[in-house]
Amino acid sequence: MQQGPNGLKFRKMHKIKLDLNNFERKSFMSKFCCFGLRSVTYGNVRYKQLETVRVGFRRLFKKQGIFRFNLFPYASLTRKSKHSRMGKGKGKHAFWVFPMKRGRIFFNVMWSVSEFGTSVTKFGCNKVSKKLPVSIKLFKNLF
Repeated sequence: MQQGPNGLKFRKMHKIKLDLNNFERKSFMSKFCCFGLRSVTYGNVRYKQLETVRVGFRRLFKKQGIFRFNLFPYASLTRKSKHSRMGKGKGKHAFWVFPMKRGRIFFNVMWSVSEFGTSVTKFGCNKVSKKLPVSIKLFKNLF
């Protein structure tokens, strides 16, 4: 997974303000997937957190299930060093984040055997939810 977008080494972004009352309306659920993870709260998800989720699910599924992310960290947050004085412009890129709204589907899972996949996906959802800054909820896709 790529850490951030290309060609934005010196370009700084405005601060991301999430509207706390709105839900995500552009969520995408593939018709081939059985389960999905939906965010219940809002927050910024970092690239490293997404990578730990990906590695955790990969270890859990052991090449039996197929999963796909529906997001990419496109926004950068900047930091200045502690000992720098005021002024002299904005700081350097610290990390890349994805601003997550409530109701965003960010993960699709597909299994060949549904009974086994349900239990493993529920276990993985509980395990992964501790590593993310937003609370997530597992739901089943009804075709």
